[in-house]
Amino acid sequence: MLEVRWAGFLLVWVCLGWMPQLSAQQSALAVLPDAPMPQMAAGAVPDHAVSTSGSAPALPYAPLYDRTIFTNQRARPLLGIDKLKYAGVEMLRPINIPHAMVSAEFSQFQGGDPKYGNDFGAYEERLGAAMLRETSYRLFADGVFPLLLHEDPRYYRLDQGPAHKRLEYAFTRTFVTRNDAGQWVPNYATLLGHAAGAALALSYYPDTSQGGGVVLRTFADSIAVQIGLDMVREFAPKLRFLL
Repeated sequence: MLEVRWAGFLLVWVCLGWMPQLSAQQSALAVLPDAPMPQMAAGAVPDHAVSTSGSAPALPYAPLYDRTIFTNQRARPLLGIDKLKYAGVEMLRPINIPHAMVSAEFSQFQGGDPKYGNDFGAYEERLGAAMLRETSYRLFADGVFPLLLHEDPRYYRLDQGPAHKRLEYAFTRTFVTRNDAGQWVPNYATLLGHAAGAALALSYYPDTSQGGGVVLRTFADSIAVQIGLDMVREFAPKLRFLL
């Protein structure tokens, strides 16, 4: 499975090479002047996209490709090709490398799937597989399916109310999201995207890690991680650089 190892290393190299470009891109987006909002259905503008009153100063726009939208920001809608660009930014974020390393180390410690063995060469294979798996999740869940289903892959913070309400809100964002009109809808894009990524993993997993059970476990693990990340986005926004 050398191709898995080298494919993973290639992704690591690309992420590291893009680190300065992404930082520059995000900084540039942060200082862009306000742009007119795209046309949306009447009465269906997302809460984060409007000012608090007609006379109050408009809230600043969040950078278009930010993962988290804060309550003191307005959100530019992600429409059409923007969702594929958003997925590309997510795939190339340098933080994906330590995420993959933790996943590979945990799998190595448990002896779980993908079962490559227990030596250092096996860890390299696991790291490559983790990078490919994370890339496929981001492509499908943040780009392809949001584009096809007209859903918004970003996280909108609640940021107020009792802790248990915010906890419930954060937990359910994996299953509920906004559509392009700003309405809350079932989060089919995330669920289908993670299912597709888990199924695709069988194409590069070894023969000892094949079958429907592997797909189901991989899918369940990815959803659990997604829920955990959303909780961090809600309760620990200062750690968002880790997400």
